[in-house]
Amino acid sequence: MLASIFGAALLTVFAVGNVNAALYAYVPNSGNQTASAIDTSTQTQTTVISGMGTTYSAAVAPNGSVAYVADFSNNRIFPINTTTNTAGAAIAVGTNPVNVTFSSDSTKAYVSNYGANSISVVDVASGTVSTTVAAVCPNTPVQTTFHGAKLLIVCNSSPSTVRIMDTANGNALSDLATVGNSAYNIAISTTSGFGYVTNYGAASVSKFDLTTGATTTYPATGVNNPLGLAVTPDGSKIFIGDYSGNNLIVMDPNGNISATMNMGGQIAGIGRSSNGSVMYVPIKGLATGIKVINASSNTVTGTIANPGANPQLIWGDFLGNVAAPATAAPSAPVNPSKMTINGTSEATDALYPGNFASPVANPVHFTFSFPGCANGELHLAMSAPALGLPWSYLDGSLHWRPLPAYLDQITPFVTTFADNGTQQELYSGYLPPGIYDFFLVCDSRNGHLDIQTRGTGPALTGMYVHRRIMVY
Repeated sequence: MLASIFGAALLTVFAVGNVNAALYAYVPNSGNQTASAIDTSTQTQTTVISGMGTTYSAAVAPNGSVAYVADFSNNRIFPINTTTNTAGAAIAVGTNPVNVTFSSDSTKAYVSNYGANSISVVDVASGTVSTTVAAVCPNTPVQTTFHGAKLLIVCNSSPSTVRIMDTANGNALSDLATVGNSAYNIAISTTSGFGYVTNYGAASVSKFDLTTGATTTYPATGVNNPLGLAVTPDGSKIFIGDYSGNNLIVMDPNGNISATMNMGGQIAGIGRSSNGSVMYVPIKGLATGIKVINASSNTVTGTIANPGANPQLIWGDFLGNVAAPATAAPSAPVNPSKMTINGTSEATDALYPGNFASPVANPVHFTFSFPGCANGELHLAMSAPALGLPWSYLDGSLHWRPLPAYLDQITPFVTTFADNGTQQELYSGYLPPGIYDFFLVCDSRNGHLDIQTRGTGPALTGMYVHRRIMVY
């Protein structure tokens, strides 16, 4: 199984080259018809893009190639070049677009049209609407998100509902769950199997089963009008922002409030980094700034100055796939294990941190074992110039992502690994000639790479194999 997973990930690199997550988050500022471009690697505002109209929503394509900003009042969306942070020609959609969600392959964008009760399907390559799906809700659609090929649509009413649009089956519509009054935002955790919706008109949050739609509603204690919403990938934490108050609360899956943080101003929305380790919380008003939240410790780690911006109301997650990149290898870890390559077993850290790479002939056969790492999770970080891949890690969707600024933000590609005491195959086949440098780590199941501070910097705490090879 591991060989097929890793092989599929390498085939993805062969097919499309280096898959770059975006550096920039785009914060919609409906108060002055702009969007702020935020460089997540430096935690600074790069520019404010003007002429955006009434901006309630922004989204970045999973491959980082483009962002879309929705203009509610003028029935259009603007494409943003994520390299130059400039707007392209507007794309006409339906009446009052309030949310944009990209397909996982970045080829389509789905726009919720609040005033038309429809979804516009935008072909990203051509920048045109290819299909409009009418009557998607009994009333009005607001935020959407994908669960596999199923687009989950929040239908705003009293009570509100969550509907399914099956994009793999002719955009067929069906009901999934009934939630609270005046629902707006939705966030899901495929790991836990549950989704969440903020009920603005009921001061509550509804939790629903992604398969059966069975729903439980919890009071959002400490929040007057819950709007902003984000869920960590493992589903252990739900972040809820108060649109009419200053509190950001953290809820567990059973409705218990574990933290209440005063943001010093009313909360316009919440954006979540792709791995769930960082939350961005724009504060309503002119040049009020964006709070940066460490999702592990529930603490504010900084405020990003946002001059010239005026966020008011943000529907949806404007951060999406955004992760700050890094180009350096992880620091020298502890607890080395062994890996066998083409029948030769070596202590895997013997060549680290030197630059020498052991020669390996094609075809290449990688096997490994992690004795004692029972029911752990697996992480893979790799540098492969022959594939056009700088230091990156493999996520649970088998996408290569740039190393984040903080290595404990790396997420696993295998969430449950049961070592059977024998060598297991990671990959078998041909690789383009060149240098390959990688870490394979088995550590505790918590949804992220385990890091400890040791010596001059961070170090891995789990069992690992590290190899640098030269394939010829």
